[in-house]
Amino acid sequence: MAQGQLEMAGFRSFALAGVVLAICLGKGWAQVNANQPDQPVRMFLDQAPTDADRSRLPPMVRDVVIAKVRIVAGPWWTGGRDQSGAPPPPVRSVLAVRALITDVIEGNAKVSSEVMLDFMPYGATGNIIYPLTPQQKSFEYYVISYLDTDGARRLVNCPAAVGSYEDWEREVSDYSRSRGRPGVIDH
Repeated sequence: MAQGQLEMAGFRSFALAGVVLAICLGKGWAQVNANQPDQPVRMFLDQAPTDADRSRLPPMVRDVVIAKVRIVAGPWWTGGRDQSGAPPPPVRSVLAVRALITDVIEGNAKVSSEVMLDFMPYGATGNIIYPLTPQQKSFEYYVISYLDTDGARRLVNCPAAVGSYEDWEREVSDYSRSRGRPGVIDH
Protein backbone atom coordinates (compact mmCIF):
# COMPACT_ATOMS: atom_id res chain seq x y z
CA MET A 1 0.00 0.00 0.00
CA ALA A 2 1.07 3.53 -0.66
CA GLN A 3 1.78 5.91 2.18
CA GLY A 4 -1.40 7.96 1.47
CA GLN A 5 -3.58 4.84 1.55
CA LEU A 6 -2.09 3.78 4.90
CA GLU A 7 -2.74 7.21 6.39
CA MET A 8 -6.35 7.17 5.10
CA ALA A 9 -6.93 3.66 6.54
CA GLY A 10 -5.52 4.80 9.90
CA PHE A 11 -7.75 7.87 9.88
CA ARG A 12 -10.83 5.75 9.11
CA SER A 13 -9.98 3.35 11.94
CA PHE A 14 -9.49 6.26 14.32
CA ALA A 15 -12.78 7.88 13.23
CA LEU A 16 -14.66 4.58 13.59
CA ALA A 17 -13.20 4.04 17.07
CA GLY A 18 -14.31 7.56 18.04
CA VAL A 19 -17.86 6.95 16.83
CA VAL A 20 -18.07 3.61 18.69
CA LEU A 21 -16.70 5.24 21.85
CA ALA A 22 -19.22 8.10 21.63
CA ILE A 23 -22.09 5.66 21.16
CA CYS A 24 -20.96 3.49 24.08
CA LEU A 25 -20.42 6.43 26.43
CA GLY A 26 -23.64 8.15 25.41
CA LYS A 27 -25.92 5.12 25.65
CA GLY A 28 -25.92 4.82 29.44
CA TRP A 29 -26.52 8.54 29.89
CA ALA A 30 -29.16 9.06 27.24
CA GLN A 31 -31.32 5.98 27.59
CA VAL A 32 -33.91 5.90 30.32
CA ASN A 33 -33.65 2.12 30.50
CA ALA A 34 -30.10 1.36 29.39
CA ASN A 35 -30.18 -2.34 30.31
CA GLN A 36 -33.16 -3.05 28.06
CA PRO A 37 -33.63 -0.15 25.62
CA ASP A 38 -36.74 -1.68 24.02
CA GLN A 39 -38.47 -2.05 27.40
CA PRO A 40 -40.94 0.80 27.95
CA VAL A 41 -40.63 2.77 31.18
CA ARG A 42 -43.09 4.76 33.22
CA MET A 43 -42.78 7.06 36.21
CA PHE A 44 -46.50 7.12 37.05
CA LEU A 45 -47.49 3.62 38.21
CA ASP A 46 -50.95 2.05 38.24
CA GLN A 47 -50.01 -0.27 41.13
CA ALA A 48 -47.95 0.16 44.27
CA PRO A 49 -44.20 0.02 43.54
CA THR A 50 -42.44 -3.31 43.96
CA ASP A 51 -39.07 -3.88 45.59
CA ALA A 52 -37.58 -4.04 42.08
CA ASP A 53 -39.05 -0.59 41.35
CA ARG A 54 -37.61 0.77 44.60
CA SER A 55 -34.19 -0.62 43.73
CA ARG A 56 -34.06 1.73 40.71
CA LEU A 57 -33.44 4.74 42.97
CA PRO A 58 -30.08 6.37 42.20
CA PRO A 59 -27.41 5.82 44.86
CA MET A 60 -26.98 8.38 47.62
CA VAL A 61 -30.39 10.06 47.22
CA ARG A 62 -32.22 11.76 50.06
CA ASP A 63 -35.80 12.35 51.10
CA VAL A 64 -37.37 9.41 49.24
CA VAL A 65 -41.17 9.58 49.08
CA ILE A 66 -43.47 6.89 47.74
CA ALA A 67 -46.94 8.34 47.34
CA LYS A 68 -50.15 8.22 45.39
CA VAL A 69 -50.73 11.41 43.39
CA ARG A 70 -53.17 13.02 40.97
CA ILE A 71 -51.86 15.45 38.37
CA VAL A 72 -53.37 18.92 38.73
CA ALA A 73 -51.31 20.72 36.05
CA GLY A 74 -48.87 19.84 33.30
CA PRO A 75 -46.88 18.20 31.96
CA TRP A 76 -44.69 21.18 31.07
CA TRP A 77 -41.54 21.35 29.00
CA THR A 78 -38.69 22.44 31.27
CA GLY A 79 -35.88 21.80 28.78
CA GLY A 80 -35.21 25.46 28.11
CA ARG A 81 -35.95 27.78 25.23
CA ASP A 82 -34.01 28.58 22.11
CA GLN A 83 -31.50 31.33 22.83
CA SER A 84 -31.29 32.83 19.32
CA GLY A 85 -29.31 29.90 18.02
CA ALA A 86 -27.38 29.18 21.21
CA PRO A 87 -28.32 26.03 23.10
CA PRO A 88 -30.51 26.50 26.18
CA PRO A 89 -28.91 26.13 29.61
CA PRO A 90 -28.54 22.46 30.61
CA VAL A 91 -31.30 20.84 32.66
CA ARG A 92 -31.54 17.44 34.33
CA SER A 93 -35.18 16.74 33.44
CA VAL A 94 -37.24 18.05 30.54
CA LEU A 95 -40.80 17.55 31.83
CA ALA A 96 -42.58 18.43 35.07
CA VAL A 97 -46.07 18.23 36.56
CA ARG A 98 -47.76 19.69 39.60
CA ALA A 99 -49.41 16.88 41.55
CA LEU A 100 -51.69 16.57 44.55
CA ILE A 101 -50.56 13.96 47.08
CA THR A 102 -53.56 11.78 47.92
CA ASP A 103 -51.79 9.11 50.00
CA VAL A 104 -48.30 8.67 51.46
CA ILE A 105 -46.95 5.12 51.44
CA GLU A 106 -43.44 5.92 52.65
CA GLY A 107 -41.44 9.03 53.43
CA ASN A 108 -42.02 12.52 54.72
CA ALA A 109 -44.88 14.16 52.77
CA LYS A 110 -48.30 15.53 53.65
CA VAL A 111 -51.55 14.26 52.18
CA SER A 112 -53.45 17.05 50.33
CA SER A 113 -50.24 18.99 49.62
CA GLU A 114 -49.12 19.86 46.10
CA VAL A 115 -45.66 19.07 44.81
CA MET A 116 -43.69 19.72 41.61
CA LEU A 117 -42.37 16.49 40.09
CA ASP A 118 -39.61 16.56 37.45
CA PHE A 119 -39.18 13.60 35.14
CA MET A 120 -37.74 12.38 31.86
CA PRO A 121 -33.97 12.90 32.02
CA TYR A 122 -32.45 15.29 29.48
CA GLY A 123 -31.39 13.34 26.40
CA ALA A 124 -33.59 10.35 27.26
CA THR A 125 -34.45 7.96 24.48
CA GLY A 126 -36.76 4.99 24.37
CA ASN A 127 -40.43 4.37 24.98
CA ILE A 128 -41.45 6.62 27.87
CA ILE A 129 -45.02 6.53 29.17
CA TYR A 130 -46.50 9.43 31.15
CA PRO A 131 -49.98 10.95 31.61
CA LEU A 132 -50.72 13.31 28.75
CA THR A 133 -54.41 13.16 27.80
CA PRO A 134 -57.13 14.59 30.09
CA GLN A 135 -58.36 11.06 30.81
CA GLN A 136 -54.85 9.85 31.70
CA LYS A 137 -54.33 12.87 33.95
CA SER A 138 -57.61 12.23 35.79
CA PHE A 139 -56.33 8.99 37.37
CA GLU A 140 -54.32 8.61 40.56
CA TYR A 141 -50.83 7.14 40.22
CA TYR A 142 -48.16 5.79 42.52
CA VAL A 143 -44.79 7.51 42.22
CA ILE A 144 -41.34 7.04 43.69
CA SER A 145 -39.63 10.39 44.10
CA TYR A 146 -36.49 11.76 45.68
CA LEU A 147 -34.96 15.15 46.34
CA ASP A 148 -32.06 15.70 43.94
CA THR A 149 -28.94 17.74 44.67
CA ASP A 150 -30.37 20.72 42.76
CA GLY A 151 -33.46 20.79 45.02
CA ALA A 152 -35.85 19.32 42.42
CA ARG A 153 -38.09 16.38 43.29
CA ARG A 154 -37.44 13.77 40.59
CA LEU A 155 -39.34 10.62 39.67
CA VAL A 156 -37.83 7.17 39.34
CA ASN A 157 -38.19 5.32 36.01
CA CYS A 158 -39.79 1.89 36.36
CA PRO A 159 -40.17 -0.84 33.73
CA ALA A 160 -43.59 -1.02 32.09
CA ALA A 161 -45.32 -4.02 30.54
CA VAL A 162 -44.28 -4.83 26.99
CA GLY A 163 -46.98 -3.54 24.65
CA SER A 164 -48.08 -0.81 27.06
CA TYR A 165 -46.22 1.86 25.09
CA GLU A 166 -48.21 1.05 21.95
CA ASP A 167 -51.47 1.33 23.93
CA TRP A 168 -50.36 4.69 25.38
CA GLU A 169 -49.23 5.95 21.98
CA ARG A 170 -52.56 4.95 20.40
CA GLU A 171 -54.54 6.75 23.13
CA VAL A 172 -52.43 9.92 22.80
CA SER A 173 -52.75 9.81 19.01
CA ASP A 174 -56.55 9.38 19.19
CA TYR A 175 -56.78 12.30 21.62
CA SER A 176 -54.59 14.49 19.39
CA ARG A 177 -56.73 13.73 16.34
CA SER A 178 -59.95 14.45 18.24
CA ARG A 179 -58.67 17.90 19.26
CA GLY A 180 -58.59 18.97 15.60
CA ARG A 181 -62.29 18.32 15.01
CA PRO A 182 -64.68 21.28 14.69
CA GLY A 183 -66.49 22.15 17.91
CA VAL A 184 -63.98 20.39 20.18
CA ILE A 185 -63.01 22.36 23.27
CA ASP A 186 -59.69 21.28 24.75
CA HIS A 187 -59.66 20.95 28.52
